[in-house]
Amino acid sequence: EAALHALIPSLPPDATASFAVTEDGGNHPRMIRTHLEADGDGVVLTGSKRFSTMAPLAQILIVIACEGTDPRGRPRLRAVRVEKEAPKLTVTEMASVPFVPEVPHGELRFDGVRIAPAGVLPGDGYVDYTKPFRTVEDVHVNAALLGYFLSVATRFGFPTPHRERFAALAVAASALARLDPRA
Repeated sequence: EAALHALIPSLPPDATASFAVTEDGGNHPRMIRTHLEADGDGVVLTGSKRFSTMAPLAQILIVIACEGTDPRGRPRLRAVRVEKEAPKLTVTEMASVPFVPEVPHGELRFDGVRIAPAGVLPGDGYVDYTKPFRTVEDVHVNAALLGYFLSVATRFGFPTPHRERFAALAVAASALARLDPRA
């Protein structure tokens, strides 16, 4: 959640959001079948997503969709913001996964969901959102684990070199979180 808010600072700070990339064929750009079509002054979103973390609880969905192909035949991906209450959107909670059962995942179905121009995020859906999200998420998850390790080491009186190492790694993770994830 913190990683998604770091990647997209315009998200309301008190809103739970879900990042929806993965489809039946995976999350490689060529496997994205969910698509956008121009419709008047906005676009219409059609398709489906799987394993969208926090989707059953989210108020906002950030969805990666295909908007056609570029001159080389590669998919042009865009990120769009979809409100959970949007008409023609269905969110179905998936069965819990064994490694994080407390974090819900959902399947999403978009049956012609209308997106206003302001809901289409700027930039490239892959370069500016999908690819850097992995780095941002990894840094946030590792920072959280380091914070936990440091709290345990402090609480249980681990030797000072161990506590110092956890603290130094947490500071390094904090510094990494402030860098451009595309670098």
